[in-house]
Amino acid sequence: MNSKPKVGTVVQIVKSGNRYNAWDADGNKWTHAIISSTRKNNYNRGKAIELREKNGTQYWYGVPMEKFNASTTIPSTPSDVEIPEGHQEIVDFIGNSYGLKPKGLIMNEVEIFNQKCRQRQEHHDDRSSWLW
Repeated sequence: MNSKPKVGTVVQIVKSGNRYNAWDADGNKWTHAIISSTRKNNYNRGKAIELREKNGTQYWYGVPMEKFNASTTIPSTPSDVEIPEGHQEIVDFIGNSYGLKPKGLIMNEVEIFNQKCRQRQEHHDDRSSWLW
């Protein structure tokens, strides 16, 4: 992931606990690049945020969610995939099918680790609440 987003990047704001995280269509997190009041205000308005530039100055501007959704649409025509018939062909197809998955659905190792940690914490919080 780059440390700076490109002009024209559109992000969606997702609330996680008391944080408002910014994610682009490729699954990159841009929370660090947007001040908290901009993220919170646009989340409350149901808007996405786009990085714009004017007179050499970059700024984040609230845009309708349709602009974010337009960048994440699934192609209407599926790619041609040949279905294998023999056992070994099926095994090879399953082994190589990872490349067919849309990039937005693939989580990297850090995201998987963070998700597991959140689930463990939630489970721990649920168990400790009934002990007292």
